[in-house]
Amino acid sequence: MGFIANSDAGGSLFTRDVVDGVAIRMRDCIIEMLSTGMGVKIDGLGTFRPTLENAKGGVSNPEDFNCAKNITGVHVRFIPENEKLDRITSRAFAENCILRKAFVVSFKTITHKGKQVQIPVYTPIVSEDPNP
Repeated sequence: MGFIANSDAGGSLFTRDVVDGVAIRMRDCIIEMLSTGMGVKIDGLGTFRPTLENAKGGVSNPEDFNCAKNITGVHVRFIPENEKLDRITSRAFAENCILRKAFVVSFKTITHKGKQVQIPVYTPIVSEDPNP
């Protein structure tokens, strides 16, 4: 018997609040483990791995590496467990997707806390683009 996340469903083994609680706790655990550099494998689903984005150019001497200066981002990569889903992490997956431009992104300069910053401005595309 599978669980149903709808408390209105008759014969449900788990109520919505129980399912929500498990999902929230699982999310918190995944975030905690990823933030310590550990990968998280969920049987039947796949593996979440933390990855780092480094500043361009890097450093020539390991002693010159500084986390605050040289790491520009931390990302999460998902690797599906099922071989049939392996294409989800490759460029070939794009063949199975419907890709369309939804917004034109431009940037606007504003003053925030005394500093000039650029913010993205998303303009919806209202007509179908012949070159998606």
